[in-house]
Amino acid sequence: MALKILIILLSLFASGLLVGNELAVAVFIHPVLYSVSDEAHVRVAKPLARRLGHSMPLWYALSLVFAILQMLIMRAAPAVRWLSCAAAILLALNYCSHDSLAGSN
Repeated sequence: MALKILIILLSLFASGLLVGNELAVAVFIHPVLYSVSDEAHVRVAKPLARRLGHSMPLWYALSLVFAILQMLIMRAAPAVRWLSCAAAILLALNYCSHDSLAGSN
């Protein structure tokens, strides 16, 4: 029982960090970058994209692992269906983030 709670809490923590980062980029960083000149935008956006491009696949993979672990410990059918959908989405996002990172090199 304690392991089940720990897995759920770690999953919420990893997913929360992932969602918080994506929200911060969308709500705060992009509007500021769009308000500056093109030259300044490019100078700032490249290092940000590089740093996020290296760290985000880790968070996607970590969230995917925790979603799969939750699927393995949950026995209720509706919860497993929702976790399966979450795992499929995270798998697709992880693939897309690796694919775009490999294409940018």
